[in-house]
Amino acid sequence: MLTLLTVVRNEQSRILGFLQHHAELVDAFVVVDDNSSDDTPKLVSEFASRMRARGKKFIFQRSRTTGGFCEIYLEQARRQVSTEWVLRLDADEMVPLESQTLLRSTINETSSDVFRLLRLNFLDGEPFKGVESESKPRLFRRDAVTYSQRLHTEEVPLDSSVVVVTLEGAIIQHEKTTRDQAGANRRYRSVIESRLVKGESLYGEMSSWYAPSESAMVGISLLTCNLFEKYTKPLIDSLRRNTLQPFKLCILDNGSTDETVEFLTSAQDFGPACQGYKILYRDENIGIIRGRNETFRSLLQDPSLESICILHNDMLLQPPLVETFAGPDELDWLGILWGYLRQHPEIGVIGTWVTEESLDTFGGVEGFERWSVSQQYPHSYEKANIQPCLYRRSVLDTVGLYDEGFPGKQGYEDWAYNNCVVDAGWDVCATKEVWTWHKGCGTRSALIDADADIQANSEYYAKKWGQRRW
Repeated sequence: MLTLLTVVRNEQSRILGFLQHHAELVDAFVVVDDNSSDDTPKLVSEFASRMRARGKKFIFQRSRTTGGFCEIYLEQARRQVSTEWVLRLDADEMVPLESQTLLRSTINETSSDVFRLLRLNFLDGEPFKGVESESKPRLFRRDAVTYSQRLHTEEVPLDSSVVVVTLEGAIIQHEKTTRDQAGANRRYRSVIESRLVKGESLYGEMSSWYAPSESAMVGISLLTCNLFEKYTKPLIDSLRRNTLQPFKLCILDNGSTDETVEFLTSAQDFGPACQGYKILYRDENIGIIRGRNETFRSLLQDPSLESICILHNDMLLQPPLVETFAGPDELDWLGILWGYLRQHPEIGVIGTWVTEESLDTFGGVEGFERWSVSQQYPHSYEKANIQPCLYRRSVLDTVGLYDEGFPGKQGYEDWAYNNCVVDAGWDVCATKEVWTWHKGCGTRSALIDADADIQANSEYYAKKWGQRRW
C-alpha cells in the first residue's frame, strides 16, 4: 500500500493534473496546504471528495501560518500516513506511467527501505539539466525516514538496518518555470528572515543569498469607496507626484456610486514609479478587512514584491527630499520606509508619522507638503502603530493575512495583526523621518453602521487578545 505525500502552495494551475496523474498509482493521499492564497484548497477539497467516494483515504489539512518551506509540515504529515510505503512529491513533479509501473513492482518485491529516484528537470518547458540522481529519499517505508524543520533537510535514521538505494529507471519529471524559481527564492528569504528574527543564528550565513536590492519592487494596497473629489483624487495625485520607489499598485473599490469607478476604469497613469496596476471592483462594500486581504492576495502572487504598503484614500504623501538621513537612493517617502526594512531586520512593519491637522492649518496641500519636508528627524524610529505602513514580505508570508473572524467590516484588525507580528519576533514601528497627512476615519462614513462595526470588533478583539496591544 502506497501514500502520496505532498505539501502545496498556490498551485491552482496544476494541482488537479498532478493529483489525477498519480491517482491510480497510490492508495491514499496526505496533502498539506501551506497557506495558499488562490483556489488550491478548494480544488484539493473537491478532488478529495471524489477520491473518498472511490474508497481511497485522503487526508487534507490547511496551515494558516506559512513557514515558506514544506519541511515545516512534512514530519507532521508523515505521521498521518497509514500505509507501509510513502511517495514524496511536489506539485511540479510527475512520475511517468512507465516509472509508476516500476515503483509498484518494486515495493511489492523489495527488501530495501529507502529509494532515491532519478530526476529530469525542465525549465519553461525545455530540459535544462540532464538526468540527475536525487539525494533526497522519495520512495520509502513510512518509518524509515523522518523530517526535520531545517531548510531542505530530510533525515534518514543512521540505522544499519535501513537499506538506501537508487532505483535506476524510475524518473521524476520536474517542471519548473522562471516564475516558480523566483517564488521559491522569495519563500526562502521569508523563512530565513523569520528564523533570524527569532535569534536562530543557524540561518545567518544564508541571509545574503537572497538579499533584496535597494530598487526592489514594493506593492501598494489601496481601498476606495466614494468621496472621489474630496479624498481619492488628491491621494492619487499625491502618489503620482511624490513617489520615486518602483511600485505595483492594487486598488479595490468597495462599491463606489460616484465618479470613482469611472476614473479607475479610465486611469492609465499612476506616476512614473508605477510598474503596473490592478483594479478590483466589488458591487457592495465588503469592508476594510476583507478588502485589504483581497489586495494582499493579489499582490502576493508577484514574487518580485519585497514589501506591501497600506494606503488609505484620505491621505496625502510627503514629497521627495533634497537630503535624507536614510541615504541618497531613498529620497522619497516609500524609499525611506523600504530603507528601514532593509537596514533593520528586526522591523517587520514600519509606518510614517501622521498629522491629522486640518489642511487649512498648513494653507492647503502645497502648504502641507512644504511643512512635511521641513520636519526632518535623525534616522530613528520607535515602536508605534501608524498607517500608512510598509509590511515586510516575510511577515506576510509568515503571519498570513488579516483575521477575517472579526464580525464587523473595520476596526481593530491592525491591532490583532500587530500582535501576531510581534509574536513572530518582529517589531512594529514608525518613523518621524516621513510624515503623512491623514484625515483619520475620513471614509468611515462610507460604511453602513460603522460605529456598530467598531463596537462588535472591539468585543471580538477583547475576547481573543484581552487588553493586549502588541
